[in-house]
Amino acid sequence: MEFITYLFKHPWRRTGSFTTKYWGKIFRFGINFLGIELLKTLRETLDYLIIGRFIGIDLLGVYYFAYNAGLGISLNIVQSITTALYPALCEVRTNLSKFKQTYFSSLKTIGKVIVGFVALQASLVPFYIPIMVGEKIHTEGWSMVVPIVILVCLSAIPRPFDIAGFQLLAAIDKPQIGLLWNVLFTIIFSCSLLIAVKWGIITVAVSVLLVHALLIPLFVVWSARYVFAKPQTSPVTLEHTVLQSHTVLQSQDETDTDQFYVSQWTLSLASSGTFPNTQGSEFGDCDFNNSNNSNSSAGLSDRFDDPRKQLKLIAESVTVLEEAAKQLNISLDSLDKPSIQLIDNSTMMVFEISGVTPEEAQRRAFAINQAFNKRLEQLRKQEIAQQEKTIPVYIKSAENDLEKAQQRLAEKTANIGLPLNQLLETIETLRRKKIELRRKKIELLAELVPTQSDHSHSTNPQIMNPVHHQPQASLFQDDLPLEMDDIKPQLQGSDDKARDLEFQISQLEVKLSKMSQDALTLEILERDLRIAQTVYSSVLSQWEIVKSDSSIMYYPQLQLVAGPTLATRSQMQNSLVHLGRNL
Repeated sequence: MEFITYLFKHPWRRTGSFTTKYWGKIFRFGINFLGIELLKTLRETLDYLIIGRFIGIDLLGVYYFAYNAGLGISLNIVQSITTALYPALCEVRTNLSKFKQTYFSSLKTIGKVIVGFVALQASLVPFYIPIMVGEKIHTEGWSMVVPIVILVCLSAIPRPFDIAGFQLLAAIDKPQIGLLWNVLFTIIFSCSLLIAVKWGIITVAVSVLLVHALLIPLFVVWSARYVFAKPQTSPVTLEHTVLQSHTVLQSQDETDTDQFYVSQWTLSLASSGTFPNTQGSEFGDCDFNNSNNSNSSAGLSDRFDDPRKQLKLIAESVTVLEEAAKQLNISLDSLDKPSIQLIDNSTMMVFEISGVTPEEAQRRAFAINQAFNKRLEQLRKQEIAQQEKTIPVYIKSAENDLEKAQQRLAEKTANIGLPLNQLLETIETLRRKKIELRRKKIELLAELVPTQSDHSHSTNPQIMNPVHHQPQASLFQDDLPLEMDDIKPQLQGSDDKARDLEFQISQLEVKLSKMSQDALTLEILERDLRIAQTVYSSVLSQWEIVKSDSSIMYYPQLQLVAGPTLATRSQMQNSLVHLGRNL
């Protein structure tokens, strides 16, 4: 059943007849794993042999029980948490940063799982071991079983880190280093057991714990420094270069020829669009240095970024290559990235892909082009779906902001009362009335001055009215003189009106001062209202664009201008150039 599952689900397929071509490589690589497993089996039984030989069979039974009770479950946990580490490391071994991140994050996960489980088991040993042993716990020899179980159980903590360190070396094709380490570890482990056996089985358990707790961390630290200490000379970086060159040379070697064929096709941008999500992890493994030949695309990038650069990253992404490999029914490693050239001062993109036959190159070209367009359509749908979720939220938020701005402006306008211009006119009218009252008061006082002067002359003892003046005076007896008592009520009323006007003017001036501040606040609120209206209109416009034609807005449409071509000549003379381009 497992074989059938792998046969139908795994992308690998047999490409040739039975051969022993790579048996040597497989043997040289696998012999190290075989040696390590043999040494591991030896270490697991070595303490049994030493105790049985030097202490006795009875105490060997006690130790055997304690060893299995302490490590039985723990070793199963260790195996389960380290099984998936090696393929995960091999998958990212050509990327140093991802390789390092995967390894150290795996160490953290292993530490959390194994430390927590072992600590729990060790704390429960004094409770479940007496239940398992029963009355034997009080007999000679079996009284030591609890501390032995605890010591052996604690020795399980460093064991998965030893496996992780070896798998790190094996992932970069250095399993022989792991084999040498296991030989050295087995020698030290054997010597420590031979020394500790003189003092009994508890001392043997202590030596097992100390050897694992002291030596394995040293190996883990050394292996990590060996792989990651110097990135420029790291085996991972060197492996990346060798692996790429090996892939190209191997594809030529399998066909027993140095010839290959190139299929070419040309795409043109039918419309311009935006790239809202071009910084995702999908492009993390793209070769940005390969885009240097497109920096001079003046036809599209005099003022703006050339959208073809983003399209190039998408075409070179792992997602597109995986889809193309799936269509071709081949593995991803056997499908190279297409060579993409951006034609200056145009909207053209020229793609090239090679194959060992003209038909294979053309099939790969069709598959990559189809996968490329499929990926663009997926990205468009994803962005449209995202916009359909987010834009209504933005519309609702903008609508709420607009309503709040309108409400604040209306409340402030209602609190202000009279408009500022009307208030200024009212103050000016009151001031004119005040001036008019002053003018009337001055006129009354002016009329009073001659009357007072005549009265003072008539009462002077030195100037009496002569007789010959009496007839003349009688001529004016019809015009009675204006006395102070006559105009006093008018003056008093004028003063009262003037004070009232002055009070009104002062009150309005205070209100005018406050209204100047309110006017500034009102201007700010009006500006906020205009901004809210603009934002609301902009969001509505964007929503209309999304509903009308989103394919134009997100990611450009492409047209197949020419190809994919069926090559008629091999490219044997350019094989070294092709190899260098892939490197």
